[in-house]
Amino acid sequence: MNTHLQAVTSLNQIAEHARLWVSESACLSQRFPATGCDACVQACPQQVLRLGNEGLGLDGACEECGRCAAVCPSG
Repeated sequence: MNTHLQAVTSLNQIAEHARLWVSESACLSQRFPATGCDACVQACPQQVLRLGNEGLGLDGACEECGRCAAVCPSG
């Protein structure tokens, strides 16, 4: 069996309706602020994610590459 993997540059390539979202009940930085988790913020190649008292937010245009979701320890 010969399997070829191709990098997905956008979640829209998987399905038109796919969008990234944050579950505040699963987010470690929201549930346990002392963890200092900012894996998603560090993984963002566009540097548009911000983490503050109000939770996770966007400071620009998200390209929906999915890197933030891939590195999230909570999935």
